[in-house]
Amino acid sequence: MLRKEEVMDKPKEISVLVADDSSVTRKIVSDLLIANRINVVGEAVNGIEALGMIDELNPDVVVLDIWMPQKNGLEVLQDIFNRRQAKESPAKNIPRTVVLSCLIDSDEDIALRCLRLGAVTCIAKPKEGILHTENFSQDLLKAVNEAYAARPRFRAIAQEKKPVKNKSLAGLSNPIKNRPSLIAIGSSTGGPQIIEELITKLPASFNIPLVIVQHLPKGFTRRFAERLDRTGEIKVSEAKNGDNIEPQSVYIAPGGLNIALNGKNIYFDDSGNFRIKPSIDCFFASAAKLYKDKFVGIILSGMGGDAILGAQAVKENGGWLIVQDPETCMIDGMVKDLIERKLADEILTPEQILERLIELGNS
Repeated sequence: MLRKEEVMDKPKEISVLVADDSSVTRKIVSDLLIANRINVVGEAVNGIEALGMIDELNPDVVVLDIWMPQKNGLEVLQDIFNRRQAKESPAKNIPRTVVLSCLIDSDEDIALRCLRLGAVTCIAKPKEGILHTENFSQDLLKAVNEAYAARPRFRAIAQEKKPVKNKSLAGLSNPIKNRPSLIAIGSSTGGPQIIEELITKLPASFNIPLVIVQHLPKGFTRRFAERLDRTGEIKVSEAKNGDNIEPQSVYIAPGGLNIALNGKNIYFDDSGNFRIKPSIDCFFASAAKLYKDKFVGIILSGMGGDAILGAQAVKENGGWLIVQDPETCMIDGMVKDLIERKLADEILTPEQILERLIELGNS
């Protein structure tokens, strides 16, 4: 029998529901999770069964396929999203979701729709014959652990008319002294939802070039840029080698590539100095050295492992660094790293970040 102290010290086991109409995939995914001390509490063969098991078994995380009979994965995500949107406290359980589907590689729009509906991350499902690969195993385990640590955000950013009430660490009434010549946003898990809401709410009068470095795979960033360009008032495009950064334009770093600046021109950095692609550190360090005190960097939700070197470069060159309030992040590791190192000049909610962007763009 375990002593009381041993019971109290034992870490909570992650509970997972696997929802997939393929019995082969369910078994492989379940066996992999169980082998890594993750508790698989159930397996669902369709969306209706998944929702029933969510209520009955109360899992922390759902590994969810998209293409399922009766009710597909998008409909399950919509149901979970609606529970979060409910004004009253929801009676039903609200798990975090990892989407695992063969559609992720073939249709980037599906992945973006999943992220907008609150999925923590999306993984492309390999063919059933190669689900046992080491890369897939590592990706899935990382995704489940990220999802367990996540704090999903479902409510839209409300555009407020009142002045920004920020948590300025510098204690300045007008902390950003000069109108910046360049603003950049860096984010990882949980970032696309916030970025979409920020960019689509910027007015056409926003007159500062803006570069976004979002951790997304190749192909996703192009679709992401196209959607933002359609739905917002300012021009949005995936960054290309040789692009000249211009006002009233947003450039999104392409998945799988690092970007940096040579004067006002974007170039692809193939130095191999940065493991993550696209790298926040790579672009922020380059921009900070060129723009110095006329550069503002913004760091949003993410696990960590990127942004520290970039943030240090911002501070060393006299720039200004805004980080998302950890309490509003889906994953707060990245911003907490910066706050703990005293690199953040302001800690703002997404609503306050929007107000700050509009204030800077109209100054």
